[in-house]
Amino acid sequence: MSASSTSLPSPPAKLNPNQLPSGTNVYFLVLIITSWMFAFWSGQFLPGLDYFTTPFAAPIQPGINFTRNGLYGIAIWFVCTAFFFAYHTTAQRRLFGAVDELQPQHPLWGKLGALSLHMGAGVRRLLLDKNIMNADAIAFGFRKNRTILMGKGLLWLASRRPSDFMARMAHELGHFKNGDVKYAFLSRAMFQANVLLMLVVLVWLCFVPARVVLMNYYLFTAPAVLPENHIRA
Repeated sequence: MSASSTSLPSPPAKLNPNQLPSGTNVYFLVLIITSWMFAFWSGQFLPGLDYFTTPFAAPIQPGINFTRNGLYGIAIWFVCTAFFFAYHTTAQRRLFGAVDELQPQHPLWGKLGALSLHMGAGVRRLLLDKNIMNADAIAFGFRKNRTILMGKGLLWLASRRPSDFMARMAHELGHFKNGDVKYAFLSRAMFQANVLLMLVVLVWLCFVPARVVLMNYYLFTAPAVLPENHIRA
């Protein structure tokens, strides 16, 4: 066999961590389906809108059929989820207390700018708290509002051990790159909405017996209305 007919094995392709498969999308899909099922079930126990206008005449359950009651619960779940999701940015900023926003001329912008562009996860804001003992960092915000909030202790890490600092920032940028920030806060908002629905259902189920007692009390204590011919007699 000639040397030209033999082929050497090709070297393995260089591993690109950004192209590895991720189960985040699947986990999120399972979570959202479970949340919808829970909200659909919760709608069977929640009072309808007509109850708040005519509490003693309205039915205990909303709607007239099973499907409509479930959609009623899902609609409430969507409103609660949207509220908790919109509030997440404010909640994250409060985790570290008072913060200062770093201007573009700050040295950290020069280090993070090139890294974020290389990873395809551009950051728009850098926030720094005032606690020198805090060396943590969190990432939040979406697209045009991507933000990294850093503890002031990371300034010491950036000056003393720049490679460790860049690795820490690459970790936070990876959350933007992989969509972890988006899925994490959406998942948390859905979970909070489900917990709120569960609490409302529990409160309502405890109130239903009290409602029955009040209705009976009203029926027995209301003045009797006599017929007109009986009054004349």
